[in-house]
Amino acid sequence: MIRVGFFYAFLSLILFSSALQAKERLGEIRVESLLLKPTIRLQEPQSGYFRFDESLFTLKWILEPNTSAIMKLGSLSLLGEHSLFKDYSASSSSNIGFVEAYGQYDARHGQFKFGRIALPFGPQSQILDEELILPRPIQFSKQVVTHRDVGMAYVTETKNYFVTLAIHNGENGQNDDGQLWYTGLWGWKFRQNLRIGISGQTGETTAISTANGSFNYLGFNKNLNSKYRTGNFFVNYKSQKVYSVFEASMASVEQSDVNLGQLSCGHWDLIYNYSTFGTFILRYQMFDPNTVVDDDYSQEFTIGFAVHNETATSSVIILLSKNIEQPNELVNDELQIIWRLTPYFNE
Repeated sequence: MIRVGFFYAFLSLILFSSALQAKERLGEIRVESLLLKPTIRLQEPQSGYFRFDESLFTLKWILEPNTSAIMKLGSLSLLGEHSLFKDYSASSSSNIGFVEAYGQYDARHGQFKFGRIALPFGPQSQILDEELILPRPIQFSKQVVTHRDVGMAYVTETKNYFVTLAIHNGENGQNDDGQLWYTGLWGWKFRQNLRIGISGQTGETTAISTANGSFNYLGFNKNLNSKYRTGNFFVNYKSQKVYSVFEASMASVEQSDVNLGQLSCGHWDLIYNYSTFGTFILRYQMFDPNTVVDDDYSQEFTIGFAVHNETATSSVIILLSKNIEQPNELVNDELQIIWRLTPYFNE
């Protein structure tokens, strides 16, 4: 019995030593987070559907204290590609792949990211999917900016200001037209609760890259080369009980040395945590496809609430939206019921 016990102890020591050596060579791989988000959406007059495509699975590989990699697996509809390059009416949300996958190096004065990254357009773009109460705002739902793309970014933040700069393909994959895009965010912090800043996204396209796009504003011709510029101003307040953000964006398009005009959009969100178990939600959004044309914009008013468990890992969110279009209002008000499950595996 002593020999048998010694054998198992010796075998365990060998396996434990091998595991330590493997960990030393490979670093640490861990499940960073899991997001399950089943949703039902009901819209007037008589339509509705279930969806599950906002769910995510995130792995983090820590090779060294300052070197790591993030891999997020989920529906490719979460990429948030620009409508200049993609026809969303013909896309499917059932394709699964890497929504984000990048290496990260933490330097003394900032972070460097290289791979498929979230782009720094406005404060809402930097919120993790696991932390979202409301869907991402109208700049992303209308696909007039790119949310995620393949490229590299530098992130830095001090006591008083924050900056993120990114250079990327624009097309969120293979760069067919050989043009690079640029996205940046600059801002100032006041007493840690208030942030004011600007962000922008700009790039050029060719007929090759826009051949499959669905961007149909401002008389855009996808068979011509173009220059696209978007600017954004935001004010963001966050405390233990209140989260509020205001954003206003404007985009311009130029083709054949002619400015086609500007489109504008914006939103204001108020999220109030009135208790550990409950949240009150308000949102206003507007979209104007051409600022020089009267009576062509749309508005959305949303009211809702969320009920959480004690650890906020399970939340049921109910959102009721009233849509107002000009010149003719459509029958398209909607109700969304979302169950957000976000069990965190690490602090």
